[in-house]
Amino acid sequence: MGFLDVLGWVAACTGMVSGLPQLVRLLRERTSAGVSLPMWQLNVAALYAWSCHGFHIGQFSLLISNLLLAVTSTAVVVMICRDRGQPVWLKLIPPLLLSAFLFGVIDLLLGPLVYGLVAVLPLAVGQVTQFLDLRNSVDISGVSGGFLVVNLLVQALWLVWALLMREHAVTAASTVMTTLTALNLGFYLWRAIPGRGRGSSLGQPAQ
Repeated sequence: MGFLDVLGWVAACTGMVSGLPQLVRLLRERTSAGVSLPMWQLNVAALYAWSCHGFHIGQFSLLISNLLLAVTSTAVVVMICRDRGQPVWLKLIPPLLLSAFLFGVIDLLLGPLVYGLVAVLPLAVGQVTQFLDLRNSVDISGVSGGFLVVNLLVQALWLVWALLMREHAVTAASTVMTTLTALNLGFYLWRAIPGRGRGSSLGQPAQ
């Protein structure tokens, strides 16, 4: 197994567990304050589609890594909905339909290159919605800084892998995602400084 194979597996394995810090945060803090529900819904849509894509092309590492993260993301959506008193299935049906469209129409009919470019859009839009929640929410105590760190690490690993592999579709997608995840982490850390923004990361008013 060469260096690039190892790097790809490191990125995949790190990605598998990247959603766990946010799930643990929700379980521990009992609040979803500051967490973007649309981001996690869009994650569900994209990750189940990537799981199907991995099965379709016979890449079971892609299937397993995305499926595990998709299940974690689904659990996060369920917990957010319960915390906010929103109907779970009404929040899960749209992303599942979008996932079916991404795989069944874009991937199977238009091919993997077009699919790779289109499938990153839900993830990118999700990062933007999380940034807006970080900017606008007074209380962001439900947001896991650990998740933001690991998410950035995963995207950076895939970017390095894609650049070395000269894989243009993944390079384009991971460049966008690395930029957006870095922006979210940076803004979260800025909010955590006392006296900055609308309040601290723990939801306490700025002094």
